[in-house]
Amino acid sequence: MVKSKEPIGSFWVFEWSGPNVVVGVASAYSPSDQIRESSTAWSLDCYDDYYDACHAGSAIRLPIPPSSTKQIRVDFDPKRHTVSFSQITPGPTPQSTELHKFTLPNSEEPLFAVALVWPSCSATLNPKTTQGVLTWDPNTAINGVVLSDENRTVKGKMGAPACPHPSIKAFDWPMVKSKEPIGSFWVFEWSGPNVVVGVASAYSPSDQIRESTTAWSLDCYDDYYDACHAGSAIRLPIPPSSTKQIRVDFDPKRHTVSFSQITPGPTPQSTELYKFTLPNSEEPLFAVALVWPYCSATLLP
Repeated sequence: MVKSKEPIGSFWVFEWSGPNVVVGVASAYSPSDQIRESSTAWSLDCYDDYYDACHAGSAIRLPIPPSSTKQIRVDFDPKRHTVSFSQITPGPTPQSTELHKFTLPNSEEPLFAVALVWPSCSATLNPKTTQGVLTWDPNTAINGVVLSDENRTVKGKMGAPACPHPSIKAFDWPMVKSKEPIGSFWVFEWSGPNVVVGVASAYSPSDQIRESTTAWSLDCYDDYYDACHAGSAIRLPIPPSSTKQIRVDFDPKRHTVSFSQITPGPTPQSTELYKFTLPNSEEPLFAVALVWPYCSATLLP
């Protein structure tokens, strides 16, 4: 068997092959050889003809959905303390069928992906979905921003079309929100003289990222950063590295969002710039960017 190096994010996808593979989530201290028997592991025992949802020595037999795919999506909701397994049907618009949902005990302990793989079997993590994929939502693109790279890059540009969605009022500030709620972390790279990137609720005023009480952001300049929330800004010095890659970590259990500057390399290093403590809420959060002309913000895979 093997465990993942990193704690799991909001969801991940794997593809299995062979007669039998067991894949699930487990605490760092769960007995490695007892995935199905451990009280701190929740797994799906995969066979060609059926699945078993396993925990603490118990197994629930699950039928195979009509699709014969061997792609499984695992969703982790740390707020509701649930882990669910779904079978994916690939296609232009992939469909998923939920197989089983576990309710986990309330704990602050991180969880890891785990796999038990027998001879002539395999389990492959899909790298594009291990932490969840974020894209900018064109329906929230406001005044002077243009999306590209399959909606992963937003650029500020004079004369760009106004927001296309009739239900969203066009404000003066050029911004966009992500289509998907954020997962455990995401990384972006910015360019130009000034970009503001952060997290916000779905109902946060679109033109007031830095002033909103439901948005937490990093105002990025070449010479300094400002950590912004509810109209207040804390000036932050630029670390020695001149990189423009920023990592945003969201911890829904501790209700924190932190911004770190990344130094690329064979072993990338990160320097924490600032950490916000958020109010206790079940409301999902979205990535948000305010991008001035001749600037850009790209979500990195």
